[in-house]
Amino acid sequence: MGRGVRQSKLDQLPGGKHVLVDLDGVPAKIDNSSISLQVIDFQHHEIHEGDHYFVNGTATLDQDDTLDFAVQTPDSTTWAHMLFKISSTEQTTFQIFETSDYDADGSRVTAYNNDRNSSNTSILTITKDPTVNSNGTLLFEQSFGVTSTPTRSLSGETRADEEIILKQNTKYIFRITSAANDNIVSYDGKWYEHANEM
Repeated sequence: MGRGVRQSKLDQLPGGKHVLVDLDGVPAKIDNSSISLQVIDFQHHEIHEGDHYFVNGTATLDQDDTLDFAVQTPDSTTWAHMLFKISSTEQTTFQIFETSDYDADGSRVTAYNNDRNSSNTSILTITKDPTVNSNGTLLFEQSFGVTSTPTRSLSGETRADEEIILKQNTKYIFRITSAANDNIVSYDGKWYEHANEM
């Protein structure tokens, strides 16, 4: 479980009724209007735990320019559960390669904690524009922004609505490639880090 996660249990009350409480005996809260259990989703919970991170930014690319991000996961059972969104003003291809080979000689990218009061730091090592020796295995590829004229394309985006759990002790390349000049690209990666218990 993530840091500080408490298991819940059912306590029996007089008369055979049950109430859901945590290990400190604090009962679950019920919304008075809908009579529903008050909950937050797991990603939201990980923000509260200080285990949720993000990187984002923009770049202007010309035709055939690439923007590479090298991502190294540690050899541990704490895994990164990642979502991403890439958008652009021109036709663009986004790819993810696994088991890549690169020299992390580019610029280090800082991953920010969503909880600005937390001192926790990400387990991932992220480098922008590394020297790529081998792409590795193509895991994901999508082209977006359909060309409407020989010199102009329509804006678009690609995104992962289902998280990708990055493999431990593995190198990845996240690559953005422009198909046109003056292409303004925005990238947004977000993830939480959770200790695998399998």
